[in-house]
Amino acid sequence: PIAIVPVDDPGPEATAVPTEEPAEEPAEEATDQPSEVVVGEIVPFVSSQISVMVPDNWNVDEGEFGTLLAIEDEPSGLTGEMQDFGDQFPGLLIFPIFEGQAEALIASMGDGAELVSVDRLSIEQGLPALRIEFRNAENFDAVIDGVIYLYSSGSRAFGLFLGAPTEAWAQLVGTVDAVAGSLVFNESEVDLLVAGDEPLLVEDPEGEFSLTIPAGWITTPTQDEDLRVVVSDPDVRIVGAIALESDVSDDEQLQALTEAIAGALSEEDAAALANEVVSALDLGQEGFEVDGTQTEIFPTEGESMGVIRIVGSIAIEEGPTMAMSLYIGIYTDSVAALIVFGEPAEVQGMEADLLDIIDSVVIAQ
Repeated sequence: PIAIVPVDDPGPEATAVPTEEPAEEPAEEATDQPSEVVVGEIVPFVSSQISVMVPDNWNVDEGEFGTLLAIEDEPSGLTGEMQDFGDQFPGLLIFPIFEGQAEALIASMGDGAELVSVDRLSIEQGLPALRIEFRNAENFDAVIDGVIYLYSSGSRAFGLFLGAPTEAWAQLVGTVDAVAGSLVFNESEVDLLVAGDEPLLVEDPEGEFSLTIPAGWITTPTQDEDLRVVVSDPDVRIVGAIALESDVSDDEQLQALTEAIAGALSEEDAAALANEVVSALDLGQEGFEVDGTQTEIFPTEGESMGVIRIVGSIAIEEGPTMAMSLYIGIYTDSVAALIVFGEPAEVQGMEADLLDIIDSVVIAQ
């Protein structure tokens, strides 16, 4: 069991009252010290999709309306729930999206909500997880502190929220982190692959292309008909998705891009190409704003004639803008794009690996 040590509270000293009658006990003064939070024995909770270790005095069940977990500890005011995000985001993409928009996410938690920290979480199963902590969110008649945990089992993403009134949260946060870290997905839910000490060959689920990811990198197929393969660095700092457009040999823009490989790409052409590529994301974007100073053309050793890097930002679902980088390989009759979420400086810090990935694409004949 996880021990919770209560804050020592000796209380106010009694003061004698000079009187001929027996002195009455003074009324207890109010203090700001929180009541002790009781945490029970840690026991497993097993559902059809996950298992997790929780205190036995918490009410835990699978919830309703697709909720994987519903958690409540009435004495402390702790509440929580876990949701499957379904096909809304291709698994790993949830990390750069939510990390990049953490402040906006927390602001939506309630009036006064403040972002405390964004950290990687280590879970027993070894799957990637993100921890976003907040405080001071006004929730009905209480002020709530808490954490949002994000997980990916590969092609799917999940979110776990746990929060409690401020006075109880300080005593609960250690237990809450232990619960979040103990989460284990059923093996049938996991389709994430990790390259070992050697690069890993990855096949497109539709059989149209293959690519190779560097040693230690992560990959997963998706349910998206356009973005079929997602790749990530080992720490999931940046995440990219591969899209392929085939049989475009008569396309005038492809011809212009082919010519640009040997020269320079205008900002106008770069913007047109970027918007055409990101339309495959289907995230409700309003348009790709290109930073023309970062457009660059790279020679390649693979089947492509060259790779074009285009950097900019895009609005997701009419929300704040997000940074996005495109690495576009030009072939004789096809275009392959590696669409990367993450801050440009961090993306370009891993550019050698990203260029190796897009250059490794082999299109089926």
